[in-house]
Amino acid sequence: MKKILILSITAIIVLLPLFQVTESASSNQVIGSSNNPSYILNKGDYTNITVGEAWNMTQSLDDGEQIPIDVRRDDEWIPEHISTPYPEYARHWPNLQNGEKLAEFMELYAGRQVVIYCRTGVRSFNAVKLLISNGFNGTIYNMVGGIVEWKNQLLPVKPNEAPEKPTIDGPNNGKVGVSYKYFFTTFDSDYDDIYYYIKWGDISLEECVGPFSIMEEGFATHKWITKNRYTLQVKAKDRYDFESEAATFEVNIPRNRIMPKFFLEKFQNIFAVLTHRLNN
Repeated sequence: MKKILILSITAIIVLLPLFQVTESASSNQVIGSSNNPSYILNKGDYTNITVGEAWNMTQSLDDGEQIPIDVRRDDEWIPEHISTPYPEYARHWPNLQNGEKLAEFMELYAGRQVVIYCRTGVRSFNAVKLLISNGFNGTIYNMVGGIVEWKNQLLPVKPNEAPEKPTIDGPNNGKVGVSYKYFFTTFDSDYDDIYYYIKWGDISLEECVGPFSIMEEGFATHKWITKNRYTLQVKAKDRYDFESEAATFEVNIPRNRIMPKFFLEKFQNIFAVLTHRLNN
């Protein structure tokens, strides 16, 4: 019995420094992934923030621009996402933690401040690890507790909403066979990129143009091949196929009147006679 006790005490003494090292390391560092521990994530590479801190940061540009990044799925974003004012409104990058559109994200937000969030904080932390392991050079904040804690603190959320009915600008009169350019504008409360779906009122198929930033005009060109009075119909759609009410615009394309050749020749003769008489 004494031998067993001595062996047990000896094992504890031998293993104790190992436990102390592990605890010390975990207090300063977080292993990147249990499945792929090829890198260590230093806490200095990112900052955990509360939902209250995230809210305060996104209410003013005095401390710079912090951009909320939602990494949840479409079916989670559409019913609700955090509501913060422009230009620090939430952007949706679904499954960023799995590497979807990672290169595009890294380029777009290079050198910028991002606040990563998900439902409870697990996926956002995985996205943080992925960004750091790929050398993202912006400032990263991880919103602890995600949108669940955000709502627990009674902070505002909003659903995805359809764009507003667009406006159409361009010529309302034209000629057969001539191309005309039309411009479209709308507003989207989620600041999504916009696609415009256009019915030109003739036999041509519905046309889709875009995506356009909500801050820029959409445009398209068209020419009509027969005379008529046409009604354009334009709808704005976001990336989730939420569509606006259709806007309409009337365009009149009359027949080109071509003077007969004999009339032109007769007119030229009359004009020549009159000019000769006036000069004499």
